[in-house]
Amino acid sequence: MKSVLLLHFVQIVLLVLAAEGRKGKSRPERWWHIAESEEGCGNYTQLLREERPSDLCLELSSYFCICTTRTEPSLGSTEWQYKCGTCEIKWRRDRTQDASVDNASSKFRKLGKVG
Repeated sequence: MKSVLLLHFVQIVLLVLAAEGRKGKSRPERWWHIAESEEGCGNYTQLLREERPSDLCLELSSYFCICTTRTEPSLGSTEWQYKCGTCEIKWRRDRTQDASVDNASSKFRKLGKVG
């Protein structure tokens, strides 16, 4: 009986330690702004961080583009990514412009369809 209790105690301690270890590994913040063209990336009047692009979707089928980065924009060496999308139920990025880029999420989707 004591060995079962000890085993459960060790399992609980390991789960708590694993959960605490994940807390410090969050994704970097994302900054973004609305853009009319790719050349407009980095030229903004309003820089957004806590909002999501889907927050701007007030009606279905509206289309807009954003420039986004995960590096601090005030550093000056920021690499902006230009992304466009359409408001359906929420804003969705157009994947057609990224056809040459094979990202990790598409790899996972492909793996799920195999077999």
